[in-house]
Amino acid sequence: MKKAAPAITSAAVAIFFIISLFTPLHPEIKPDERVIFYPAYSFVNDGGEITCNIHGHIFEPEEDSVFRKALIHSILEATEDESRGDDVFNPYLAERIKPFLYDNEGGKSVSINLNGNRFTLAESESNGHLYAAINLGSVKNFSGRKIIDFTAATEPDDRRIFSGRSLLIPRKGISVISDIDDTIKESNVPDKKELIKNTFMRKFRPVKGMPELYRRLVKKGAAFHYVSGSPWQLYGPVSGFMKEAGFPEGSMHLKYLRVKDSSIIDFIAADQLAFKVSSIEAILKDFPHRKFILIGDSGEHDPEVYTEIASVHQGSILAVFIRDVNKSGESPERYDRLKAMKGKVMFRLFRRADELKPLIRNIR
Repeated sequence: MKKAAPAITSAAVAIFFIISLFTPLHPEIKPDERVIFYPAYSFVNDGGEITCNIHGHIFEPEEDSVFRKALIHSILEATEDESRGDDVFNPYLAERIKPFLYDNEGGKSVSINLNGNRFTLAESESNGHLYAAINLGSVKNFSGRKIIDFTAATEPDDRRIFSGRSLLIPRKGISVISDIDDTIKESNVPDKKELIKNTFMRKFRPVKGMPELYRRLVKKGAAFHYVSGSPWQLYGPVSGFMKEAGFPEGSMHLKYLRVKDSSIIDFIAADQLAFKVSSIEAILKDFPHRKFILIGDSGEHDPEVYTEIASVHQGSILAVFIRDVNKSGESPERYDRLKAMKGKVMFRLFRRADELKPLIRNIR
């Protein structure tokens, strides 16, 4: 006669529950997974304490051949260039579509080593992105530092290093919030076919004179935030372009695109007004004592975005500079509200970067 299995006691259940609390259900970073940390910023509150923002992405590289071919086809179709059935002829296209094929890892817990301490970040969202705002205590502990570096915690036998950095920005000073496409990078947003080609199939080119202009602003002590409707999947080539062109380092604020739920072509060409407004508002909230310069272009809705921001935050916005990329004869009414703020907010519509040199010379 078979003996009955012993009953599970309440004590055993309690022990199992306690063990489960301290045993990670998800390994932090598996051998086939990777982590990217995007440039973020840290700010100092009125009590002199630092909040360090962290933004990362955990994923597994994938190169789904069927989806890859469909993606290439959609890009070539949008540019009306279907003469080439594969991206083998275009190295830019081959590299730039790779992040759109990644298998995002949601529900993953990642820890980081920062300033001798370990912090466990909240689990990643379904798109693989993870966020944290860590209180690091008194700014005096980071005296003289402009960058807060950190690395992801990995298994002892994992020699890979996933590093990140957060820019430590003082409470007071000048900050630049800049668009990317057609502001610092030639994209030709008004022409959708050219926009797609410039985004996926051509070497990125800086807008003439803008790297030098931004470096002049750095000499005046300016910090930078790049707010763009471009997808996070293009962060790699965009950041590489910015470094090569000599643009100042800054926090990055891009938009996430889930390709399998949305057309990449529609996304690239879509209006990003609401996203930009909310992103800029969040930056202004964290830096109530800094003064801001907003730099964008007329190709999409930067004038409208910056008008809305400047009208609400006239005490914080020093200047709005808009690069004119539209054809002559465009209706000037979209700039009327910015012009009406004269004396409170400096406004300039420009075509060449050197037109702004005498203006930034007097900015304090």
